[in-house]
Amino acid sequence: MSSAFGGKPGYKEFAYIYDSLMEDVDYNQWVAFILGIFGKYSFSCGSILDLGCGTGNVTIPLAQKGFSLVGVDASEDMLAIAKDKAMDKGLDILFIQQKMEDLNIPMAFDCLLSTCDCLNYILDAPALAKLLKKLYNILNKGGIFIFDLNTPYRIKNINNNTFIWDKNGIYYVWQGNYDGHTKVCEYYITFFKKEGQLYQRFDEVHCQRAYELNEVLDMLVQAGFSNVSVYDNYTDRKPSDRTERLTFVCSKI
Repeated sequence: MSSAFGGKPGYKEFAYIYDSLMEDVDYNQWVAFILGIFGKYSFSCGSILDLGCGTGNVTIPLAQKGFSLVGVDASEDMLAIAKDKAMDKGLDILFIQQKMEDLNIPMAFDCLLSTCDCLNYILDAPALAKLLKKLYNILNKGGIFIFDLNTPYRIKNINNNTFIWDKNGIYYVWQGNYDGHTKVCEYYITFFKKEGQLYQRFDEVHCQRAYELNEVLDMLVQAGFSNVSVYDNYTDRKPSDRTERLTFVCSKI
Protein backbone atom coordinates (compact mmCIF):
# COMPACT_ATOMS: atom_id res chain seq x y z
CA MET A 1 0.00 0.00 0.00
CA SER A 2 1.13 3.47 -0.69
CA SER A 3 -0.52 6.82 -1.01
CA ALA A 4 0.18 8.17 -4.46
CA PHE A 5 -3.51 8.20 -5.26
CA GLY A 6 -6.43 10.30 -4.16
CA GLY A 7 -9.80 9.80 -2.56
CA LYS A 8 -8.85 7.80 0.52
CA PRO A 9 -10.55 8.79 3.76
CA GLY A 10 -8.74 8.64 7.08
CA TYR A 11 -5.24 8.58 5.66
CA LYS A 12 -3.97 10.84 8.42
CA GLU A 13 -4.30 8.07 11.02
CA PHE A 14 -3.09 5.35 8.66
CA ALA A 15 0.13 7.21 7.85
CA TYR A 16 1.31 6.96 11.45
CA ILE A 17 0.90 3.19 11.69
CA TYR A 18 2.02 2.41 8.13
CA ASP A 19 5.62 1.47 8.94
CA SER A 20 4.51 -0.75 11.80
CA LEU A 21 2.09 -2.63 9.54
CA MET A 22 4.66 -2.97 6.76
CA GLU A 23 7.58 -4.14 8.89
CA ASP A 24 7.50 -7.60 7.27
CA VAL A 25 8.21 -6.15 3.82
CA ASP A 26 11.81 -6.83 2.86
CA TYR A 27 12.71 -3.35 1.66
CA ASN A 28 16.40 -4.28 1.85
CA GLN A 29 15.79 -6.94 -0.80
CA TRP A 30 13.92 -4.44 -2.97
CA VAL A 31 16.76 -1.93 -2.74
CA ALA A 32 19.34 -4.65 -3.41
CA PHE A 33 17.42 -5.68 -6.54
CA ILE A 34 17.24 -2.06 -7.73
CA LEU A 35 20.97 -1.61 -7.15
CA GLY A 36 21.58 -4.83 -9.08
CA ILE A 37 19.61 -3.43 -12.03
CA PHE A 38 21.67 -0.25 -11.80
CA GLY A 39 24.78 -2.40 -12.10
CA LYS A 40 23.46 -4.13 -15.22
CA TYR A 41 22.73 -0.76 -16.82
CA SER A 42 26.00 0.82 -15.59
CA PHE A 43 23.86 3.41 -13.80
CA SER A 44 25.90 5.47 -11.34
CA CYS A 45 25.00 8.61 -9.40
CA GLY A 46 22.02 9.89 -11.35
CA SER A 47 18.71 11.49 -10.45
CA ILE A 48 15.82 9.29 -9.31
CA LEU A 49 12.09 9.98 -9.00
CA ASP A 50 10.32 7.75 -6.47
CA LEU A 51 6.63 7.90 -7.36
CA GLY A 52 4.38 6.98 -4.44
CA CYS A 53 7.29 7.15 -2.02
CA GLY A 54 5.13 6.80 1.10
CA THR A 55 7.25 7.15 4.23
CA GLY A 56 10.49 6.83 2.28
CA ASN A 57 11.34 3.17 2.84
CA VAL A 58 12.95 2.88 -0.60
CA THR A 59 13.74 6.56 -1.14
CA ILE A 60 15.95 6.96 1.91
CA PRO A 61 18.20 3.88 1.45
CA LEU A 62 18.89 4.92 -2.15
CA ALA A 63 19.71 8.47 -1.05
CA GLN A 64 22.14 6.96 1.45
CA LYS A 65 23.90 5.33 -1.51
CA GLY A 66 24.61 8.76 -2.98
CA PHE A 67 21.79 9.09 -5.51
CA SER A 68 19.83 12.31 -5.92
CA LEU A 69 16.23 11.53 -4.94
CA VAL A 70 12.88 13.24 -5.41
CA GLY A 71 9.96 11.59 -3.62
CA VAL A 72 6.35 12.17 -4.69
CA ASP A 73 3.28 11.14 -2.73
CA ALA A 74 -0.32 12.31 -2.37
CA SER A 75 -0.34 12.08 1.43
CA GLU A 76 0.90 15.08 3.38
CA ASP A 77 1.24 12.90 6.48
CA MET A 78 3.23 10.19 4.73
CA LEU A 79 5.58 12.86 3.42
CA ALA A 80 5.92 14.44 6.86
CA ILE A 81 7.14 11.10 8.21
CA ALA A 82 9.48 10.61 5.25
CA LYS A 83 10.93 14.10 5.76
CA ASP A 84 11.54 13.44 9.47
CA LYS A 85 13.26 10.13 8.71
CA ALA A 86 15.45 11.76 6.04
CA MET A 87 16.34 14.65 8.35
CA ASP A 88 17.31 12.23 11.12
CA LYS A 89 19.81 10.66 8.71
CA GLY A 90 21.12 14.00 7.47
CA LEU A 91 19.78 13.49 3.95
CA ASP A 92 18.72 16.25 1.57
CA ILE A 93 15.72 14.81 -0.30
CA LEU A 94 13.09 16.85 -2.12
CA PHE A 95 9.60 15.59 -1.27
CA ILE A 96 6.63 16.80 -3.33
CA GLN A 97 2.93 16.32 -2.57
CA GLN A 98 1.10 15.31 -5.76
CA LYS A 99 -1.31 12.65 -6.91
CA MET A 100 0.00 10.31 -9.57
CA GLU A 101 -2.82 11.25 -11.90
CA ASP A 102 -1.84 14.93 -11.62
CA LEU A 103 1.92 14.40 -11.86
CA ASN A 104 3.51 17.63 -13.02
CA ILE A 105 7.23 17.95 -12.33
CA PRO A 106 9.28 20.37 -14.47
CA MET A 107 12.41 18.24 -14.47
CA ALA A 108 13.73 15.04 -16.01
CA PHE A 109 15.28 12.02 -14.31
CA ASP A 110 17.74 9.24 -15.03
CA CYS A 111 15.62 6.68 -13.21
CA LEU A 112 11.94 6.36 -12.30
CA LEU A 113 10.70 4.12 -9.49
CA SER A 114 7.24 3.13 -8.31
CA THR A 115 7.19 0.37 -5.71
CA CYS A 116 4.68 -1.30 -3.39
CA ASP A 117 1.92 -1.72 -6.03
CA CYS A 118 1.26 2.01 -6.37
CA LEU A 119 0.22 1.73 -10.01
CA ASN A 120 -2.55 -0.75 -9.13
CA TYR A 121 -4.34 2.23 -7.59
CA ILE A 122 -4.85 3.68 -11.06
CA LEU A 123 -8.29 2.15 -11.65
CA ASP A 124 -8.74 3.06 -15.30
CA ALA A 125 -6.57 1.52 -18.04
CA PRO A 126 -6.50 4.68 -20.22
CA ALA A 127 -5.42 6.68 -17.15
CA LEU A 128 -2.56 4.27 -16.52
CA ALA A 129 -1.52 4.45 -20.18
CA LYS A 130 -1.56 8.26 -19.95
CA LEU A 131 0.59 8.20 -16.81
CA LEU A 132 3.11 5.82 -18.41
CA LYS A 133 3.45 8.17 -21.37
CA LYS A 134 3.96 11.09 -18.99
CA LEU A 135 6.66 9.13 -17.16
CA TYR A 136 8.36 8.28 -20.44
CA ASN A 137 8.49 11.98 -21.27
CA ILE A 138 10.29 12.90 -18.03
CA LEU A 139 12.80 10.05 -18.27
CA ASN A 140 16.16 10.99 -19.74
CA LYS A 141 17.42 9.10 -22.77
CA GLY A 142 19.17 5.95 -21.59
CA GLY A 143 17.19 6.07 -18.35
CA ILE A 144 15.55 3.20 -16.45
CA PHE A 145 12.00 2.72 -15.19
CA ILE A 146 11.46 0.14 -12.42
CA PHE A 147 8.01 -0.53 -10.98
CA ASP A 148 5.88 -3.30 -9.56
CA LEU A 149 2.26 -4.40 -9.68
CA ASN A 150 0.14 -6.79 -7.68
CA THR A 151 -0.82 -9.56 -10.10
CA PRO A 152 -4.39 -10.52 -11.02
CA TYR A 153 -3.69 -13.82 -9.22
CA ARG A 154 -3.03 -12.00 -5.95
CA ILE A 155 -5.87 -9.51 -6.29
CA LYS A 156 -8.47 -12.11 -7.26
CA ASN A 157 -7.39 -15.05 -5.09
CA ILE A 158 -5.59 -13.62 -2.05
CA ASN A 159 -6.63 -10.02 -1.47
CA ASN A 160 -10.25 -10.90 -2.29
CA ASN A 161 -10.79 -12.46 1.14
CA THR A 162 -11.36 -11.59 4.77
CA PHE A 163 -8.36 -11.47 7.11
CA ILE A 164 -7.91 -10.61 10.76
CA TRP A 165 -4.56 -9.51 12.21
CA ASP A 166 -3.30 -8.49 15.63
CA LYS A 167 0.06 -6.81 15.17
CA ASN A 168 2.14 -4.43 17.30
CA GLY A 169 -0.82 -3.31 19.36
CA ILE A 170 -2.97 -2.80 16.27
CA TYR A 171 -5.92 -5.07 15.56
CA TYR A 172 -7.40 -4.88 12.09
CA VAL A 173 -9.90 -6.59 9.83
CA TRP A 174 -9.42 -6.70 6.05
CA GLN A 175 -12.35 -7.47 3.74
CA GLY A 176 -11.76 -7.71 0.00
CA ASN A 177 -14.46 -7.51 -2.66
CA TYR A 178 -13.39 -8.15 -6.26
CA ASP A 179 -15.57 -7.06 -9.20
CA GLY A 180 -14.83 -9.18 -12.25
CA HIS A 181 -16.43 -6.64 -14.59
CA THR A 182 -14.35 -3.63 -13.53
CA LYS A 183 -11.33 -5.76 -12.47
CA VAL A 184 -11.25 -3.65 -9.30
CA CYS A 185 -10.94 -5.04 -5.80
CA GLU A 186 -12.18 -2.86 -2.95
CA TYR A 187 -10.48 -3.37 0.40
CA TYR A 188 -12.42 -2.36 3.49
CA ILE A 189 -10.04 -2.18 6.43
CA THR A 190 -11.05 -1.47 10.01
CA PHE A 191 -8.27 -0.66 12.47
CA PHE A 192 -8.33 -0.73 16.26
CA LYS A 193 -5.24 0.93 17.73
CA LYS A 194 -4.62 0.49 21.43
CA GLU A 195 -4.57 3.77 23.36
CA GLY A 196 -4.01 3.00 27.04
CA GLN A 197 -6.83 0.70 28.13
CA LEU A 198 -9.00 1.59 25.14
CA TYR A 199 -8.86 1.11 21.37
CA GLN A 200 -9.21 3.87 18.80
CA ARG A 201 -11.12 2.78 15.68
CA PHE A 202 -10.67 4.15 12.18
CA ASP A 203 -11.57 2.83 8.75
CA GLU A 204 -9.86 2.79 5.36
CA VAL A 205 -11.14 1.99 1.88
CA HIS A 206 -8.54 1.07 -0.74
CA CYS A 207 -9.17 0.13 -4.36
CA GLN A 208 -6.80 -1.65 -6.72
CA ARG A 209 -7.24 -2.72 -10.33
CA ALA A 210 -5.92 -6.01 -11.67
CA TYR A 211 -3.85 -5.56 -14.84
CA GLU A 212 -2.93 -8.51 -17.03
CA LEU A 213 0.74 -8.84 -17.95
CA ASN A 214 0.16 -8.47 -21.70
CA GLU A 215 -2.02 -5.42 -21.06
CA VAL A 216 0.82 -3.68 -19.22
CA LEU A 217 3.43 -4.72 -21.78
CA ASP A 218 1.31 -3.20 -24.55
CA MET A 219 0.98 0.05 -22.60
CA LEU A 220 4.74 0.25 -22.06
CA VAL A 221 5.44 -0.25 -25.76
CA GLN A 222 2.80 2.32 -26.71
CA ALA A 223 4.35 4.79 -24.26
CA GLY A 224 7.73 4.32 -25.96
CA PHE A 225 9.61 2.13 -23.46
CA SER A 226 12.05 -0.52 -24.67
CA ASN A 227 13.98 -3.52 -23.33
CA VAL A 228 11.18 -4.60 -21.00
CA SER A 229 12.01 -7.36 -18.51
CA VAL A 230 9.59 -8.84 -15.97
CA TYR A 231 10.52 -10.58 -12.72
CA ASP A 232 8.83 -12.44 -9.88
CA ASN A 233 8.80 -9.81 -7.15
CA TYR A 234 12.23 -8.29 -6.52
CA THR A 235 14.18 -11.41 -7.51
CA ASP A 236 15.81 -12.80 -10.64
CA ARG A 237 13.11 -15.48 -10.92
CA LYS A 238 10.81 -15.61 -13.91
CA PRO A 239 7.12 -15.01 -13.11
CA SER A 240 4.78 -17.97 -12.74
CA ASP A 241 1.00 -18.35 -12.68
CA ARG A 242 1.16 -17.92 -8.90
CA THR A 243 3.43 -14.89 -8.82
CA GLU A 244 1.90 -12.30 -6.49
CA ARG A 245 3.98 -9.27 -7.45
CA LEU A 246 5.48 -8.50 -10.86
CA THR A 247 8.52 -6.26 -11.08
CA PHE A 248 9.05 -4.50 -14.41
CA VAL A 249 12.32 -3.04 -15.68
CA CYS A 250 12.41 -1.04 -18.91
CA SER A 251 14.37 1.77 -20.50
CA LYS A 252 14.23 4.74 -22.83
CA ILE A 253 16.61 4.48 -25.76
